[in-house]
Amino acid sequence: MIVAIGSLNPVKIKGVREAYTSIFGADISVRGIAVESGVSPQPLSLEETIRGAMNRAEEALKVVRDAVHGVGVEAGWIKLHGDMWIDVQVAAILSREGELGIGISSGFLVPPYVVKRVLEDGVEMETAMIELSGIDDIGEKMGAIGFLTRNIVKREDLTREATMMALIPFMPWNKRIYR
Repeated sequence: MIVAIGSLNPVKIKGVREAYTSIFGADISVRGIAVESGVSPQPLSLEETIRGAMNRAEEALKVVRDAVHGVGVEAGWIKLHGDMWIDVQVAAILSREGELGIGISSGFLVPPYVVKRVLEDGVEMETAMIELSGIDDIGEKMGAIGFLTRNIVKREDLTREATMMALIPFMPWNKRIYR
């Protein structure tokens, strides 16, 4: 089974591969493709985050002609109240037949420093997290969640969780339920 993911981020590719392997076995090839999300660098609503994930899935499926599924993973924020924001990952899976699965990971509270830098100063979350953590390319490594939990929860865990939730309609035992 060939799966195209609309990202070259090794952490996202690993999380997607782990989710697919746990459901469909070891015969999975996950191909990362550089695509545009079509949304802002820091999505600030669940709707925008889902749209970015769906755009990535659709574009990946267009590029990798022999892929069965296109997968898009997009991180974004959901506003709670005041200055409080939750960071989540959304996975969208699109089949050649047009079937769609959407999944959302667990969320975590974005540190106030990061919220301020992103919303008031216009920097990307990764830049603010690099400043906070001192870790270059943190988004390609452990991500904010890895830093904040000292890798008790890893970024690929959130990607795997969101992808697993998006895979529910595609799980062989659920096909009759979602058709």
